[in-house]
Parts: sequence; structure tokens; C-alpha cells
Amino acid sequence: MAFTVEKISLEKINLLSPLMRDYLFSPNSVKQLFSAPFEENFIPQIIEKKQTQKLDRLYLSNALLQQAKRRKTTVKTLENIELLKQENTFTITCAHQPTLLLHPAYYFHKICSTIALAKQLSATFNTYNFVPVFWIGSEDHDVEELCNATLSGSNVSWQTLQTGAVGRFLLDEGFKQILSDFKIAKPDLEIHSLFSEALENTKNFGEFTAYVVQELFSNYGLVVLNQDDAKLKQHFAPIIEDEILNSRAEKVLQPTVNYLEQNYKVQAAIRPINFFYLGGNFRERIVKQSENEFAVLNTDMKFSTEEMKNEIAANPKKFSGNVFYRTLLQESILPNVAFVGGGAESSYWLEQKPLFEYFNIPFPMIVHRTPVVVLPQSISRKIEKLNLKIESVFTQQDEFVKNYLTENFGDEISLSQTVGEIESLYSSVEEKLAAIDSTLSSSVRAEKQKTLAGITQLETKAMRALKRRSETAVEQLKSVYETFFVNGALQERKVNFFELPDAKGLIDEEIAQCHAFEKCVLVVSHKF
Repeated sequence: MAFTVEKISLEKINLLSPLMRDYLFSPNSVKQLFSAPFEENFIPQIIEKKQTQKLDRLYLSNALLQQAKRRKTTVKTLENIELLKQENTFTITCAHQPTLLLHPAYYFHKICSTIALAKQLSATFNTYNFVPVFWIGSEDHDVEELCNATLSGSNVSWQTLQTGAVGRFLLDEGFKQILSDFKIAKPDLEIHSLFSEALENTKNFGEFTAYVVQELFSNYGLVVLNQDDAKLKQHFAPIIEDEILNSRAEKVLQPTVNYLEQNYKVQAAIRPINFFYLGGNFRERIVKQSENEFAVLNTDMKFSTEEMKNEIAANPKKFSGNVFYRTLLQESILPNVAFVGGGAESSYWLEQKPLFEYFNIPFPMIVHRTPVVVLPQSISRKIEKLNLKIESVFTQQDEFVKNYLTENFGDEISLSQTVGEIESLYSSVEEKLAAIDSTLSSSVRAEKQKTLAGITQLETKAMRALKRRSETAVEQLKSVYETFFVNGALQERKVNFFELPDAKGLIDEEIAQCHAFEKCVLVVSHKF
């Protein structure tokens, strides 16, 4: 299926938070939050800093190879894993937890943005290699978020009694039933055979997700890294200990948090201890109960300071960082120069630069991924029929409809000329009466305001009448709008990628069209 693509500048529409808008378009106003501006020509500067970091590339490559052996892995991906041993190879990384049916659509959009950026940088800076990496946050325990999805506007929920890190959940009968129901509801989708294959070859949710993602992006050499890997945490023990014993993040990041609270919004809250203890069926916060005692919430587990040191040294795999230390772990083991994320992800990364500096870990470029809206043929036809400008859709629905009607039928209801005549008339009256008694001016102005208010009310009534007369056009406009914004949120946050037309072809199109540094929304239409 063929596509047409339109790119809408993020600067022209109201889709960004104030922090993201300043970061993308007024970077000097928030320059203390990042190492280099979000511009392609600063990539060499990030590389130079990353080259000063001591990385065990051989260890990383071997760990990734062991993970890859558990999945179907293409020659291209294996070559990229091998390339990571070389000092001139760097990664471009995005991250997400395992989610039911890989919901929502932006799960794929961020991966496409990451692959596209790696390809682009490889072409621009051809003395280096850039490898795209998808980091699976398998240790997350937010069951409500990760085990629910939306299909055809209805909620689908994986009802399981399993607890703890979601990536470790076994693929029980409830999970298998969801895949079966999905196949019955959408029998023509190609993804079902891959889901069945992954089900046969994996045991838990994290590896199921890794298997599916690896195969879907097999042609692009994507390296899929499952965070829940004991080998990858071995070197991280000193940082874990410093945080738990000294509340390091809270101390280091408080000035940044204060700045954000005063000027923007704090995306992620800092705790006194930002690690969880990871058990076989639980992931619970670690808290300090007294000067010499730590506890794991909702368990009977307690540690003295010395016992905690010993446990960290012996079993770093049992310590799972929250958002502040997941990022630090990622950057401590990968030769990463750019992290690709959405607005919320980018915001919490921008909280963290001082913590990276404290641990002497280079801070990557924060890349705002490309938002994507996909339009089916029926909506593309309506847009063409209505002669709509895509950019005009990115506002509130009522305003969108009103603006369209005003632009196309405004002359029929506009009373602006009448308003001008009224103002001129009252000015003449005021001038005459003021010559008699200056106190009459205020009375004239008051009457003018009453008259103008009445005119405004008449215009509002005229707009309502126009909407009734243009009922068909209004319904079409609403249909278009509700394709862009589902239940008030951008399409990519509410729909499932596999329900979009020609999902496989869409992946190829996005990777071909995404250009992060253009800072735009990608609107992909299916040709008709």
C-alpha cells in the first residue's frame, strides 16, 4: 500500500509541554538541563565526551549475544552486536516496558524514530557506526498500565495473579486467551503468526516482547536489550550502594527539581532511596527506617547497613532502579550518544543531568521522537473533500470546527463591518454629547458596550445556525478530528499499532520519513 506524508512543524501547533517547547525551540533558556542542544551538528561533541568513558565493550557485546540467541536474530543484528566491540561504534537508544499487545501505537513510532536516526547519523558521520537499540524495561511492576490494552476502542485486560516484575510474568492461560481473542477479532492480521511463534519459543512476558520486536524490525539490525539481566548489573553495584546508603539522587538533583517546580513541571518525583528490591514475585521499594536499618516495603525483609552493603555486592541483580537509575544503568553500559523518547520521557531525562555528572557518566543528547498520526483512506478522502489544511486540526475540537466554518462561510455571518459602523456611530455621538457635558461620555461608552455585546451574541447564534445548516460538514470534521485525537489524546496514545492499515508497510514508511531534527509531526495518509 502506498502512502503520502505531510510534516507539520511542532513549533506551529500546541502539542508540546512548556518545557519541551523551550527545549526544542528556545534551548538557551534551559541550557543547564542538557549537555548539548538537540541539533545534529552537536553529535560530534557528544561522541567526544562518550569516548572518555571506560566501557567494557566486549562484555556488553557478549551479554547481548547471549540474549540474541534466545530469539530469531538476523545477520544484520548480529553484525551490529559485533560492531559494538569497536571504539568507533555508538548506540542510539529508546526504551519501553513490555506491554500487552505492544500497546499503544507510539511503542512502534519511537522504535522507528530510533532506527531512522541511527541510519541518518551513519550517513552524515560516516567515520562512525551507529547502532539502534531498544531497551526493554522488564523490571517494571505497574500491572495496571502494562497489562491493559485497547482494541477497537474497547479495553482488553490480562487478568493474572502474578506479581512483581512484569517482564518475568509467565505466559499463562489468560495471556494465551487474549492472543486467541485478538486473532478471532482481527483474523486478517499478519502479526498472529509471529505471536504464536513467540509463544512457542519464550516463557515470560519480557522475552515474548523481545522476540516479537526483534522479528518485526529484523531488516533494520535493531538490537533488543532486556534490562532484567544479571550480567549487565554486575559493574553497577557501587552506584547502587551510594544511592541506598547516601540518598544520592535526592541530594544531587534537588536544585534542578526546585528550578523545574518554579518554572515548569517535575515529571518524576525523587525519593530518599530510588531503588526497589527485586524478588521472585515482588518488586518493592527500599526505605531507610533508622540510622542502621533498611527495610523492603510490604515484606518482612530488613537489613543493617553492613548487611545491605554485602547484599548489594553479592546480588546487584536484586536491586532495580526507578526512572533515575534505569537511565543511569543504560548509559553506564552502552556507548550511547542519543536517547529517543516522547515528551514525558524527555522531560524526566532533563531532570537528571547533575546525577550523571556526579557519577562521571556522559549525558546523551535527548531526542524528542517524531509523533505520528496515521490516516485511513476514508479520512484522507474527507480531508481532500473538505479542502482541509492538516495543520488546522491540531487545536481543540470546537475551535477546529469553528475555524473551518468561519474560514469557509465567515462572510455570511461576520458582523465585523457592522461592529465598525457601530463604533464609529457611538464615537460621533460621544463627541457631540461630551461637548454639552463631559460626564455623558461614560454613559455613551456604556451603551456602546451593551450594543457590541448584543452583536457578539448574535454572531454566536449565527454560528450555531451555520453549524445546523452545515451538519454534514460538521460531522465530517468531527470524524477527521477524532481520528487525530482519540478521547482527547493524540491517536498514537490510544490506538493499537496492529489495527492501523498495513502496519508492516507503515514501519518501512516511518523509518524512511522520520527525521528527528526536523522537529515535526508525521501525518501518514494511505493513498486512494
